Amino acid sequence: RSLNDIQTGNEEMGQKVNYLLRCTLKEREYKIFREMLGIGCRKRGPQEISEELGMTVDGVDRYFKKSLVKLEDMLTKYPDYNIDY
Repeated sequence: RSLNDIQTGNEEMGQKVNYLLRCTLKEREYKIFREMLGIGCRKRGPQEISEELGMTVDGVDRYFKKSLVKLEDMLTKYPDYNIDY
């Protein structure tokens, strides 16, 4: 495979992951999840995110953990989930 094929595959996978997150998570969960992991943006800690959103650090952590559970539940219920967007 060429580097271009790999890059195209990575971009397509990124789009699919973003679609999965958007379909599964509420807007605030989506934002916190992406920023905590640095998905498509600069990785940020809970303190920085909490200050921007006017939340407590514990609140940011709860949203992040809730997002993980929601994604895990969705993927457990639909193990052969094929993303066609």
